[in-house]
Amino acid sequence: MNDAVLIETWIHLPDLPDWRPLVAAARLSRACDALLSLDEQDLMYMAAALSVHGELTIHLYKHRETRRYLNLDDAGHAYRYCGPVPGDEADLMSGTYRLHQSLAAALVVAADGAAA
Repeated sequence: MNDAVLIETWIHLPDLPDWRPLVAAARLSRACDALLSLDEQDLMYMAAALSVHGELTIHLYKHRETRRYLNLDDAGHAYRYCGPVPGDEADLMSGTYRLHQSLAAALVVAADGAAA
């Protein structure tokens, strides 16, 4: 069980995708032997999840093959999707996220779908 804070968000569809967090994570993954190597061209920009108080933006990238997500904030921290906002289950434009255990774990989930 992850005791990290549950973050409530709303989906935002920006005019232009923000590739900076993904490019930085991919560069780091290729430079560090402890991380699964990631090619940023294997992912698509889907949307941004904005925290309800506006202090956090999580960019949602979807892997072209596995169809799994890599969710990164502007600083490169990885998040995992935890389901709809409690009480708003029918609202497809809301969701909850928790800080991922690590970037390494998030890369494994995105690349091969393994639970981490």
